[in-house]
Amino acid sequence: MLSLDSTYTSNNNIGKFKRPFKNLKVLNQLVVGKIPFKEIEKLDRIHSNLLCGNEKFVLHNIGLSSIAKPMETLKTKIFNDNVMVLRNNLGSNLTLTSIPYSEEYSLSSKIKIRLARMLSKKNKKKNTNIYFEKKSERAEESSIKVFDKVMKKDNINSENYFILDKNAEYFNEMKKKYGKFLLEKYSFKHYLKIYESNYFVSSELPNHIINDRIYIDSLRSKIMDTPSVFLQHGIMFAKPVDNPMAFGFHKNYNKYNNIKNVISSELEAEQFYKMGYEDSDLMKTGLATFDNITLDEGADKIAYMPTYRYWEERLIYSGDITKTSYFRSIIKVINEFEKAGLKERLLVVPHNKFSEYIYEKLPEYKDIIEPNPSVA
Repeated sequence: MLSLDSTYTSNNNIGKFKRPFKNLKVLNQLVVGKIPFKEIEKLDRIHSNLLCGNEKFVLHNIGLSSIAKPMETLKTKIFNDNVMVLRNNLGSNLTLTSIPYSEEYSLSSKIKIRLARMLSKKNKKKNTNIYFEKKSERAEESSIKVFDKVMKKDNINSENYFILDKNAEYFNEMKKKYGKFLLEKYSFKHYLKIYESNYFVSSELPNHIINDRIYIDSLRSKIMDTPSVFLQHGIMFAKPVDNPMAFGFHKNYNKYNNIKNVISSELEAEQFYKMGYEDSDLMKTGLATFDNITLDEGADKIAYMPTYRYWEERLIYSGDITKTSYFRSIIKVINEFEKAGLKERLLVVPHNKFSEYIYEKLPEYKDIIEPNPSVA
């Protein structure tokens, strides 16, 4: 008989387990295991599947039972500046996820979420539409433009709300303008309106109404089920649509209830057709964020906009951004422009997910880094 006594993620031994009833039939499948949080924190990946084995080899995935539900969150725990999540993956096996701490996992938010779910009710007379941008932290792209246009209309037969973090520098100014229709992120009404919502309208995918990753099952389920209009935050598919990074956008793989996608041209539409979308899924209106933009006379900047690299996300979130190829590529480009005497012409525009980290890590180059793509 094989002796399997360790827990692994890939080739990392992170914990031990025991079989207290290993000599009893049926019960010999039961194990007791312990994985220290500090071992999870050392991993350079956001998601780590749990495997079992011994010092010689790793044998198989670990699952709680044969009837485990896929994509179910089993436990969340705050540890240092991280949220540790024990959950079932798509194959119903155990996965450990470590993400930066976020307010929705606090005790106060958990109480608000539970109450909001219990007290929510559909307004049968009016649709409830919710607008938001990246992690509900900004109001700078297409979503706020569309929301503002809607709020200027008379006799609208719907309720419309924009979600914004109170830490946004323009929050108070916008609160004066939109009043009760601007909802503070993490407020009780924020959670309540999510459960009461009929539609999402956003320049990001629906999860950004809270965060880029959500492991609160009832909240995630409602967000995934709600019909959404994707305004986009840029011209789509600068990379080939058959790139594995783009598979999540294919119609058959898209986990969200995405009913419309805004596009800017027939050429862009062709890329959506390749991914299984039809004309009825698309709205060729262009990006609303460009509605009020003018080209500066004498504009001469050369913008460098490196794309998102999902496999380096954990390193960046844990403060090791200088170890990433993303960071090194930016430094290399800056150095080349400096050698050529063209530094003042360069404008570095990091991807939305990484922009704040790049901006903070390179204070000596802040004059050539623009963290807001819309401004760029």
